Amino acid sequence: EEYESEPNDRKEQANPLSHPVIKGFTSRKKDRDFYSLDYGKRVRKSFTLQGVLNSELRISITDPFGYSIKREEVRGAQTVRFTETIDQKAFVIIDSLKENYDEPYILHVTEAK
Repeated sequence: EEYESEPNDRKEQANPLSHPVIKGFTSRKKDRDFYSLDYGKRVRKSFTLQGVLNSELRISITDPFGYSIKREEVRGAQTVRFTETIDQKAFVIIDSLKENYDEPYILHVTEAK
């Protein structure tokens, strides 16, 4: 596991997702955390986002041009899971709809079964 590295508020600043588990903080309302995925081939991945008590988050998967592939909202300590096909490259975006300064969200990206 690793932690996000700021700044990562824009696509050009995206943290490469090189570990299957990453933790990030939503330090302010409308905070955005960008992560880049680059597999070099078409792959099927499972995404799990574990929210934080008293926060509201949105996870989005986009293609390299910013077109939305998948979007889910997480309220509080809820966990959302889904599987998606990534055509070589994509971005994972975590949007803070309600910030939480104390505890990190946890993002898992693994091979789909």
